[in-house]
Amino acid sequence: MSEERQLEVQNMICCVRRWITSYRKRCKERILQKMDSDISKVISAEDVAMFERSESARQAVKLCAAKCKVSQQDSRNEEVPRVSVCT
Repeated sequence: MSEERQLEVQNMICCVRRWITSYRKRCKERILQKMDSDISKVISAEDVAMFERSESARQAVKLCAAKCKVSQQDSRNEEVPRVSVCT
């Protein structure tokens, strides 16, 4: 192939790469927009606010706090045996 043809092919390759990159970027943006739209249809701000005030949320916070407290006590006590739960 001539040098001129090689340069032409390289320019075409560069253009195709830019197109692909641009297309992927637009696809990612559209995917994020679609996800936001879907989530807003499923969960509203009122639903989140209602859950934050619910008994289930309070119990979850208490459970997390208890777990953190146990973890802190375990880390202070070096002689606590570690048991693997994986079998």
